[in-house]
Amino acid sequence: MANFTFSRVIEIMRRVIARRNQTDTLSTDVELLNYIGEFMRDLMPQETKNFENLATYEFDTIADTEEYDFNSGDGADINGIVFENIGPIAYCDEQLMNWYQDPSIFYDKWGFNTDVTTVTTSQPQDVLFYNDAFVLKNRPDDTYRIRIFGYARNADYTTESTSSTIEAETANAGIPENYWGRYVAYGASLDYMYDFGYDPQRIQVVELRYKHYKSLIQSRTFNQFMQETPLQRF
Repeated sequence: MANFTFSRVIEIMRRVIARRNQTDTLSTDVELLNYIGEFMRDLMPQETKNFENLATYEFDTIADTEEYDFNSGDGADINGIVFENIGPIAYCDEQLMNWYQDPSIFYDKWGFNTDVTTVTTSQPQDVLFYNDAFVLKNRPDDTYRIRIFGYARNADYTTESTSSTIEAETANAGIPENYWGRYVAYGASLDYMYDFGYDPQRIQVVELRYKHYKSLIQSRTFNQFMQETPLQRF
C-alpha cells in the first residue's frame, strides 16, 4: 500500500479551501505544511489517542530523591520521546505502582514529611503526577527504572522556511499512518478556514466531513483495544 504523502494531504487541503494557486503567499506549500504540522502536533493528540502512539515514558530514580520534573514541561523522557499524555499504568522496575493525580488523596496517605533523616527509603510503590512533576513514595533508596504508559506526541512537521516550495524529501514523505490522511487534511483545512474568515456555511460542510474522519480514527483505536483481554489485578 502506497504511503499517504504530505503532498497528497496538501493536495486535498487545496481542494477543500479552494486555494489552487501555489504562488499565493498565503497558501504556499510551506504555509499549508505549517497548518498540517500544527494540527498534528497540537490538536490531534487532544482529540485522538491512537494505538500507534502508545509508548512508555521512562526515567531513572536517584537515591533519596522523591520529586522529578516531567522533563521541564517538554514531556521528553530519557529516550528522547516526547509525550503528550501519560498514565495511569506505571511500573517501578517490574513492580506495578499505584497512580495518583489528586495530591490531597496522595498526601493524606503519605503525609508531608520531607526530613531525609526520618523518612524510610525503599523501592517506590506509589506515584503522584501533578503540576508537571512526579512524586514517588516510598522515597527511593537506589536507582530504579520508572516506566509509565502514555501517548507519544507526533513529530513536528512545521517549518520556518519562507521558500515557495517544500523540499522533495518532505513532500514525498509519508505521514506516520496512512489512515490519518484525510482526517489531518480536513483538520488542517478547518484551522486555515477559521483563520481566514471563510463563510460559516462553508465551514460547516467541511466540519461534517472532518467529524466523519475523526470518528473513523476513534473507532479504529477502540476496536484495537477491544481485541485485548483485560488483565485480572487480583
